[in-house]
Amino acid sequence: MPWNASRPESEVRKELIDRNRLGGVPISVLCREYGIARKTAYKWIKREGSGLGLEDQSRRPKSSPCATPLSVVGEIVALRNKHKFLGGRKIGLILKKRGIEGVPSGTTITSILRDAGMLDPRACKEAKRVVRFRKDAANDMWQADFKGHFPLRDNTRCHVLNVIDDCTRFCICCEPLPGETFKDVRPAFVNAFREYGLPVSLLCDNGNPWGKSINGRGITRFERWLMELGVLTLHGRPYHPQTQGKEERFNKSFTREAMRYCDLENMDSARAGFSEFRRFYNNERPHCALDDHCPSELYHESIRPYHETSAEWEYPEEWAIRTVDALGAVCFKGATLYLSEGMAGAKVAFVPAKADGAFNIIFRQFLIARYNFLAKGYEFVRPYLIDGDPRPNFPGF
Repeated sequence: MPWNASRPESEVRKELIDRNRLGGVPISVLCREYGIARKTAYKWIKREGSGLGLEDQSRRPKSSPCATPLSVVGEIVALRNKHKFLGGRKIGLILKKRGIEGVPSGTTITSILRDAGMLDPRACKEAKRVVRFRKDAANDMWQADFKGHFPLRDNTRCHVLNVIDDCTRFCICCEPLPGETFKDVRPAFVNAFREYGLPVSLLCDNGNPWGKSINGRGITRFERWLMELGVLTLHGRPYHPQTQGKEERFNKSFTREAMRYCDLENMDSARAGFSEFRRFYNNERPHCALDDHCPSELYHESIRPYHETSAEWEYPEEWAIRTVDALGAVCFKGATLYLSEGMAGAKVAFVPAKADGAFNIIFRQFLIARYNFLAKGYEFVRPYLIDGDPRPNFPGF
């Protein structure tokens, strides 16, 4: 309908109707002159005669029987205001679980949020589904990492320890700590072990306190403590955070959903805010990687209980038993071998390996090192489970 764009359309329509009323020019000629169809001309002649005016009318339908009820729109907006990081799809899933009738599709909810000006264009662009591997059962492996450190408003430095279950994405721990030493993290892990039991293994990076001894090599006090509990410590490849992809993804959600909206006045307020985030994350927030289940729907406590004290370990009588001194060294076959200051005071066993001159060094049910007396050097210093180690590069016993 190419009316003359240099004049208001209502003015051109009025002119056409007036000329048609005066007569003398056939309607078909007028339509060619104005560049419109005869059907369009008759529509505006009829519209003017009915007194509706010649301005464009709203195309909005008089009724929308399929429109989202206002009460449901209110629930959507209220949930989004409370949890500003939720998208349309997850809002819909949560409201349906609450038993609310008439919840529309995630796409419709996204449109409602967009119309209300509640969407961040950058977040919409980043949203995508990702498929990752996962362990077969809950507590087969936990992943642990620190979410960096940052100042609270009272100038206290906050280091957040996040621990999740690899299989179910259940958040085991989300705790603000004053530092990242073994002394700082041990109480947090003790609380987690008391509540949920022990995992088979714990995946972490190579930083403090997980994978650094005092001189930068060997077994840490943290690794030794976990071995005393029967837990294998696994480390990601250096400079390769993808190894802990689930933990990295959790940290991203934590940054966007907790740090952005929690009260970070001091340690107490941060702890309360992070605890509420953890409750919502575990129990209400649907997880795409879990087919929209909540982590708590799939997680269960470990069948391996935590004991406050570790029983003395008994080695076979034929093994040579030695005690690591306070500096982390151990004497065997006339040689003094530095093992690790993290193992100070521990009793280890020397067992001949298959290669000539090589001995396995055993701590409880773990193969922790292999030393070759002919080559006068370690082949490795790293904990392995003697039975059932999950890594394909297990060096053998």
